Amino acid sequence: MIKKYHYFIGIFLLGVLIFNFGVGNTVSDDDDNDGVDDDFEELNKRNIDVFIDDENNEFTINSSLRKGEKIDVIEIDVEYYDELSVEFSYNSENDSLEIELEFSIVFVSIVEYNDTNEDRMYNETDDVVVQNVDLDSFQDVNYTTEVISTNSTLHYFIINTTDGMFTAYLYVVEEFAIVNNSLITPTQIKIDIEINNFNYKNSSSRLALKTEIESDVDYEEEEQTEDENYGFSTDEEWLTTTMNDTTGFFSWNKTAKIDGLTKNVLISNKTIENDYEIIYINYPNGTHIYHDPKVGVAGVLKSVELRQEDKKSEKSTIKSTLVLTIVYVLAAILIIGGSIAATSIYYYDRRKKSAKYFDYYGKKGFEEAIGSERSSSSILKDLNSKSYLIQIFKEENALEKISELNDMNLTAISNDFMEIIDQFDWEEDDKEEFIKEMLALTPKERKAILNEMKEKSW
Repeated sequence: MIKKYHYFIGIFLLGVLIFNFGVGNTVSDDDDNDGVDDDFEELNKRNIDVFIDDENNEFTINSSLRKGEKIDVIEIDVEYYDELSVEFSYNSENDSLEIELEFSIVFVSIVEYNDTNEDRMYNETDDVVVQNVDLDSFQDVNYTTEVISTNSTLHYFIINTTDGMFTAYLYVVEEFAIVNNSLITPTQIKIDIEINNFNYKNSSSRLALKTEIESDVDYEEEEQTEDENYGFSTDEEWLTTTMNDTTGFFSWNKTAKIDGLTKNVLISNKTIENDYEIIYINYPNGTHIYHDPKVGVAGVLKSVELRQEDKKSEKSTIKSTLVLTIVYVLAAILIIGGSIAATSIYYYDRRKKSAKYFDYYGKKGFEEAIGSERSSSSILKDLNSKSYLIQIFKEENALEKISELNDMNLTAISNDFMEIIDQFDWEEDDKEEFIKEMLALTPKERKAILNEMKEKSW
């Protein structure tokens, strides 16, 4: 029965492996370990071209969807003359629909202010301006590229003010890539902002990065960013502007690194200035400030906007996956149920065998039993292996033997147990089988069985 029990356990474990294998096949592949499914990533790869005009302090990034026949183009125009401006446009066309989206983010100046009302945000009417530093003088852009994969590239731009106090690091990718512990998608530009050695006039003041957000449609605040919905990022905020059913966004992390420490970033309420919407990104006082906003277009990743034939294929795949999952679950339930039943049968059979010993051996008479060909101690010594529970004998080196047992389970067998067994006139095989059965029980259970056998024998 023990072999049958092990057989059922083997079937159960095999079933678990089959179940895991079947479900595992439905899990996405991610060979480049960026947390994005490879097929999804392949559908959304883009080709990027860069055109730099140093004379006019500007450059253009053209990004087009690599696969598919429809027009799907992102254009990013960056100017760094009397301010740092990032103008983002998106154009998509197919047989029946044309989508156009344009908006821009402009970093104008850095305001040092005394937080009079102590709300940690700059308010033009309440707080006192210590100084206003315009971002109006820049060095030439530093442009480099880095290989992401065999056929995709990261494009990297550094824009410094002339005095080096303000730096913007711009990243655009042809496929999903992790940069500075953040995942960048091909439909956005990441803009890391660094403020270094700002010349404070007041040691207790705070800084606010004045930012214009320009669009033909007003910006709205929303709870959760697209990257958070996809699981690409956490703890973000954003403003969105939607036109022609397409959404542009300006997002940022809710925290920044201030002198190596993580501190909260707050955004002042929008105000209107010269028909532009103005926000202030507020930072605590610090020598080194590092923050990472993003600008992009939401809702255009290929998995969200599928062609009709893709949708049919997707529904078929989902249906097949669902059927397979149901089959695996039912198989697992049957296997688990069978294993539980086998376990119950095994323990019931073991109890039944013990009762058989009471009836059979007890009837021979306790007084007439004169021992067997081999003693129970001899049999127990032969059973001293990792397949059975270990018996500790009364020997001088017993403690040394215990130290060699490692993680084996132990059971204590009394001399009375062996003496009683030796008094029954049993065949050697029967005695060995009985001892094996007894070793599987607790000392209390063994004592109860032997007492009952003795009572029936007298």
